[in-house]
Amino acid sequence: GWAYTVSTSSKRIGRYEWGNNENNLGWYQGDGMAYLLTDADEDQFAGDYWPTVDPYRMPGTTSSLAERPSGASGAGTGIPRATQKWAGGVRLDEAHGSIGMDHLNHDGTVAARKSWFLLPDAVIAVGSGISTSAADAETTVEQRRLADGARTLRVDGRVVTATETLSNPDWAHIEGVGGYRFLGEHQVRARVTTRTGSWRKINSGADTAGSADERTEQYAGLAILHPKGTTDGRYAYVLLPTMSAADTSTMNWRIEFVTQTAEAHVIKISTGADMVIMANFFSPAETAIISADGPCAVAFSSSGRTARLAVSDPSRGSAPVAITLATGRVFSTVGTTSPQLSVTPGRRMSVRADLVGQMGATATAEVRR
Repeated sequence: GWAYTVSTSSKRIGRYEWGNNENNLGWYQGDGMAYLLTDADEDQFAGDYWPTVDPYRMPGTTSSLAERPSGASGAGTGIPRATQKWAGGVRLDEAHGSIGMDHLNHDGTVAARKSWFLLPDAVIAVGSGISTSAADAETTVEQRRLADGARTLRVDGRVVTATETLSNPDWAHIEGVGGYRFLGEHQVRARVTTRTGSWRKINSGADTAGSADERTEQYAGLAILHPKGTTDGRYAYVLLPTMSAADTSTMNWRIEFVTQTAEAHVIKISTGADMVIMANFFSPAETAIISADGPCAVAFSSSGRTARLAVSDPSRGSAPVAITLATGRVFSTVGTTSPQLSVTPGRRMSVRADLVGQMGATATAEVRR
């Protein structure tokens, strides 16, 4: 009933495509913009979304609110390139995986390590190492076009009709979209606004210019605030696509944040005998249950007597990575394994991942108890 993806950028790919007076306000489209579609909201990014959306607050991004010039005066075709290596993800199976990026904005004034851990019925978004040196910044949890204004934004059960700044809210919900749970302490700005713009404003190209007629849409927004001067900031929230307000408010998440630092994001979810561990290592880090001596993305799931492991290197480094897993369970047999992985089973499982030249692709292994 829903689909989700994230647009990341790195030193290998541009932040957005722009030029010839086209996509004039596309500044943050590749800085972690997240696209959530549901069966009840398939047209969210169609219609008049692009001429009316706030270009400083694209869903999923951590962006400066400093004013930027329109690209309307740009000639030729430009692709502003990002500067960091780490961007990509890992795929464990059809229902589990992660996306992440080492984010440094266009002028170096905002930095953040960002992860999205993808589960069958939720997305866990994690940020750390956030710094803002030139202006206030926001992590936009959601900026949603409200389809003729018929949908309602609620925060902790109360309907939001204007702009409010809230201390440590627990949950939010948008009808027809789903729920949002805030994990930890955050200053959150909730807003319902009416925005007006034109297709000409975002595309004024000589051969491609849009209409100058004004378009108007209503939006619901949720954002975590990072005031100017923030150092080592963080955030964590859960998206619950298609979930009702009642279920959102009562959801009891058994999420263990093993670590949430500038070096790594590691979460563990246990449900009975089943366990999922997901980790994005931006640099070497050690934790109680999983460690890596280099950049990588790891996903591990254990159910019954079988476990699956997936590893990738979103930084596309030039050296193998050593990973250890101490899950509290003894795995004694190695099953089908990608040639890039060498697995030594046991109570403390060791993995050597030689992912050089794999272009960020996932390698997998199966182990059994």
